[in-house]
Amino acid sequence: MNDLTKQMQTSCTTDQWTKLLKFLDLVKEWNKKINLVSRKDIDQLIEHHLAPCLAFSTLGRIKAGENILDIGSGGGFPGLVNAILFPQTKFTLVDARKKKVDALNDMIKQLQLENATAYWGRIEELGEEKKWNNAFDRTTSRAVAPLADLYNWSLPFIKSEGTVEALKGGDVSAEVLMLTADKKIPATAVTLHLLSEEWGLSERLSDLVIVSIKKT
Repeated sequence: MNDLTKQMQTSCTTDQWTKLLKFLDLVKEWNKKINLVSRKDIDQLIEHHLAPCLAFSTLGRIKAGENILDIGSGGGFPGLVNAILFPQTKFTLVDARKKKVDALNDMIKQLQLENATAYWGRIEELGEEKKWNNAFDRTTSRAVAPLADLYNWSLPFIKSEGTVEALKGGDVSAEVLMLTADKKIPATAVTLHLLSEEWGLSERLSDLVIVSIKKT
């Protein structure tokens, strides 16, 4: 067991860690049928996919009892990871690709996650449905789209005090500048939460950041 795995285990209960490992096994099985993650990453799911998603927990960007919308859920990173770690929080996972949603719902069933549901649809179109309006405390995503797009997509869904929580890697300054350039979103509404400040583990993780944007 390497240092990264040991560090992750200390942030979970035994039951959560067991479910996370089962989840990774399910991802591997489904990846034989559809492309949930890159084939070259399939043997490095812990470092390349699971560890980055633990940033939401490590940096305190999700709270128990919240209602979370996960945008572009793909293979369940970070949506299902967070659902395992926060059993008292409700997660709605959305993806535009039906086969991926089928995989997500199967994994939700096999993991017995009563706090997670996956929906098929384009986030822009779902935002036009009244039942989704102002229903969520936060949206989450991982490497889905530019910050400006994520913010605009999230607006119909999040409550007045809601936030957009986007997991990114590398330098995000250009994206932040584009987001705030027209002054509609003040710079004070954007906060960068650096994983390296809390959890210095490996070079791959050291440049991870969660960009938190308050609804304005």
